[in-house]
Amino acid sequence: MIKVLKSNRTYELLFIIIVLFSFLLWVGGIFLEGQNGNQYNLFFRRTEDFLADFLNPIGYSSQRDPYNNTMYTGTYAKQQPPLQYLLSYPFVRIITMGSYWAANDFRPMYYVSTFSIVLLLLLLLLYSFGFFLIMSAKKGVNIVRGGTAFAILFSAPMIFTIERCNSVILVPFLCLAFLFFRNSKNALLRELSILSLAIATGLKLIPAILGIILLYEKKWKMAIRAIIYGVMAVFLPFLFFKGGLGNISLMLRNMKDYMELFTYNEIGVSIRDLLMWISSVFGYKIPHVFGIVLVAFTTIGFLAGSFFAKKEWMRYLFLCLPLLSVPGHQGLYCIIYLIPVVITFLNELHHDISDVIFILGIIIAFSPYQFAFLRQFSTFEIGMIFIYIFAIYQFLRILTKVIRNGSKFAFISISE
Repeated sequence: MIKVLKSNRTYELLFIIIVLFSFLLWVGGIFLEGQNGNQYNLFFRRTEDFLADFLNPIGYSSQRDPYNNTMYTGTYAKQQPPLQYLLSYPFVRIITMGSYWAANDFRPMYYVSTFSIVLLLLLLLLYSFGFFLIMSAKKGVNIVRGGTAFAILFSAPMIFTIERCNSVILVPFLCLAFLFFRNSKNALLRELSILSLAIATGLKLIPAILGIILLYEKKWKMAIRAIIYGVMAVFLPFLFFKGGLGNISLMLRNMKDYMELFTYNEIGVSIRDLLMWISSVFGYKIPHVFGIVLVAFTTIGFLAGSFFAKKEWMRYLFLCLPLLSVPGHQGLYCIIYLIPVVITFLNELHHDISDVIFILGIIIAFSPYQFAFLRQFSTFEIGMIFIYIFAIYQFLRILTKVIRNGSKFAFISISE
């Protein structure tokens, strides 16, 4: 039994079979249960803001003044980096915006057939790109690589991200391109890898954390170019909008307002979100400052753990978890940040028994089928609790070994 739990094939089969079977159950449930069924009510969020995370930025950017825009929502909702608004702006050319400005609502834009066709084609292109990247990064025979790709692309967080149409759907694949091609023998692929990280940073800022790995590996020239590309991706798009670089202070103001809005949010997958959710279950309101301190300590711990972890997938886990927690609040679908970790984990030839906790959390979080008794919370949150517990446990193991070995300690394998 122990040998089976240490076998990579066991983890591959568990992930592929359960997630894909869950997807088929979800699709079947939609048809069998109808509009009143649990599966039709997409992840118990009722699709009330269908495609909103894409449609709203189009509206906000349509007058080239997104950070001062107060239509539909207040300025707190216009907190995204300018690259997202810049990429949204071309859609203004295929939609007559006047009626949406008058209605003060951009959500019905998907009824425009041209827009829907273009969006569908872009999603197909994204899925083709994602499939190629996963097949390139995953090791093993083709059927396992293909099964992994399909399981990830049709997983719960991917489907939910499509429903939201949040630009975060691009980020895990850009991060995947960076992590898996940064060491390529092909100079062009290496350059494209750091360009991918820069674009991911331009879209969501926080992926810049992954650049730390270049410092670990002493790739100073690549690190410098990554910083230059990242600065360009973050700041140059400001110049397209009214006010230019003066919008930086407005974006920071809007970010602050956004975070204050979600101070005691109980739905999300950051450590602070889960803390607020757990506290609500027990009917006790945990002080806001405690959540900030917890995020700070765990982030520092995870980044330190990434320095000492020898296993590649564990290093990626410690680097990717801060992408979920540092912003304070992250939507349920943001679990897709862990896609590079999942692929690297499934590439590992030998596993520890404790890895069962991690694969259990991933399977729970990635499975689309919705259970009626989980209406008060979701499998996203349950899965992330397993993953955070596993990561904290592994960090404590590393910390213990660091203390024991003292100054002689270098990069280690946590499985030793």
